[in-house]
Amino acid sequence: MAWKYRIRPEQCRACGACAKACAADAIVLRDRTIPDAELHPSFAKTYAIDEARCTRCGACLPACKLRVIVKKFSLR
Repeated sequence: MAWKYRIRPEQCRACGACAKACAADAIVLRDRTIPDAELHPSFAKTYAIDEARCTRCGACLPACKLRVIVKKFSLR
């Protein structure tokens, strides 16, 4: 059982603030797979948290001004 952090890709605007705040380099830029990417080129990318590298320090939470990073409890 552990806490996990997750970025809601449908709301992320890929500003990079969370990635800059992450000392573990656990936040990576990925291609967006939702229809928003078709609407505007700036929505073609989103950030995601690499759980293997994430230290769960929480530095990304206050860095995200849109509050699209959520802390979830996981049984895995």
